[in-house]
Amino acid sequence: MVTRPREQAGGLAARIEAAGGRALVYPAIEIQDLPDARAALEAIARLDSFQLAVFVSPTAVRKAFELMAKRAWPRGLRAAGVGGATRAELEAAGVKSVLAPQERSDSEALLALPELAGYVP
Repeated sequence: MVTRPREQAGGLAARIEAAGGRALVYPAIEIQDLPDARAALEAIARLDSFQLAVFVSPTAVRKAFELMAKRAWPRGLRAAGVGGATRAELEAAGVKSVLAPQERSDSEALLALPELAGYVP
């Protein structure tokens, strides 16, 4: 059963079918734009004041950069992602030196990175 959002389920379902399985697409979540983006836009306006921005998924990266429009990523702001796909999306958006765990793709692995020791209380 593929529970990913409908717009993201196709690739995994195709790989399951190609391997001889039967993919049942049953989206468990739906990704929507924010009904009111004011708080996100206010945070984006203050990006220069942050030390670290953490992204939880490739979709989070895409949505954030859509809101950022043409704004450049602040030079001194570090970015972190929960896994390789999130790192790749950040790099595709032009963000350099993205922190992301190698072995696993979850928040616990991200928080275990030595580079984040100074950020985590």
